[in-house]
Amino acid sequence: DDGTTISLAGSRLRLTASPKLDEDPAWESTVQTSGPIHRYVFSSSEPEPEPTLQLEVADSAPFDVDPHKYPPEDYEQLKGLVAELTTSGEWPSPSISLVDRDIDVQLPFAPGLRAGEIRVIRQFQSKAKPYQVEMYASGSKTAPINVVVKDGDDLRQDQVVLVILEFFNKLWEREGVVHHPEGGEALPVKAPVYNVATANTQAGFVEMLPDAVPVDDVKGKDTVEGNDWRPSPELMVSAVAAFVSGYVLRMRDRHKGNMVLCKRMHFANIDFGWLEEQPSIDTGPWPIPQNLKAMLKKTGGWAEFCDLCWDALCVLRANQDEVMDCWRRHLVKVEPSLAIPYYHHE
Repeated sequence: DDGTTISLAGSRLRLTASPKLDEDPAWESTVQTSGPIHRYVFSSSEPEPEPTLQLEVADSAPFDVDPHKYPPEDYEQLKGLVAELTTSGEWPSPSISLVDRDIDVQLPFAPGLRAGEIRVIRQFQSKAKPYQVEMYASGSKTAPINVVVKDGDDLRQDQVVLVILEFFNKLWEREGVVHHPEGGEALPVKAPVYNVATANTQAGFVEMLPDAVPVDDVKGKDTVEGNDWRPSPELMVSAVAAFVSGYVLRMRDRHKGNMVLCKRMHFANIDFGWLEEQPSIDTGPWPIPQNLKAMLKKTGGWAEFCDLCWDALCVLRANQDEVMDCWRRHLVKVEPSLAIPYYHHE
């Protein structure tokens, strides 16, 4: 009756009982295995299990691969403004009012809004050296959007991967792959996702996750004070999702600049330009940061993390036909076809 969670041979078993047996002959339990969750009501006289209906995911995958298609002519105007703002090398750059210059361009990820003000926050030191840009809607000085302006990268592969991550999230929720923190509500394993908009096959925008810090910049110490790795249920479920999805999709180039910690509690992968193939120097298939692993071990969460990874992996394996069907259906939506169409035949 205390909601104990036990791991048995790769299956997760959660039992809850109410009321106690000496008070009432009937009780309820939840049995959670690698399949869907089933709820049973048992009676000491007539045990008759009544499983719930399984939620359907197969028909919930009409994700739009490119819902935020951006006008190419607007992109060229914004690209010119970014070049102008970065000539001085000052970070953040001064702001430019698009209204004062009579420049009419769409606000990324908001088709009904026009951009009113823009400034460049910084330049990333990755190979393409993209810029983080902050923009306000015309007539507003609240709720700016932060995007990465990409030029020279085909973002359509990122879009397909993000669609699949959404699909994984739905599968894990359907199949009951959840973390039961002590004294808290159960959380399903879930990968943070974000928006990507293309202007053409070599340019576009990537939405910045809120308060995202590259793992490179996350401080790890042996003490709690000054340590940015803090145990939380949100960190547990998002880290499991990140590493399992990375392993299954064969994400490459998983250096610490391509992994971020959001609000100190959500772990996420970003930049999916490398799949299958990899740079000449790369990480292994499970690139778990040492400081994250050390924190999980020190706080007693490592065994739960490993159990959840196994459960999440087993669910994807058991539903591989659905996964592959979702991948193929969305890959064929990409026009023109990707230059390197991974997974077309595997």
